[in-house]
Amino acid sequence: MRVWSFNSNTCRFDRVGRAALAEADVAVISDDTDVQVVRDHAPPTRWPSGEPLVVAGVEFDRELFE
Repeated sequence: MRVWSFNSNTCRFDRVGRAALAEADVAVISDDTDVQVVRDHAPPTRWPSGEPLVVAGVEFDRELFE
């Protein structure tokens, strides 16, 4: 499992460990089968292929996290 957390200072996602999920406002979780998004400490939701993720006005492609 790979985890990225959104860094609001740089407006990009940084690779982090699982422990950082507890503090992240927006995070992306990728495993061998799917990519999920965590927002505001809610349960992860599936990130559909072909749809961008927009955070703080910046658009991210799912393929960057696969």
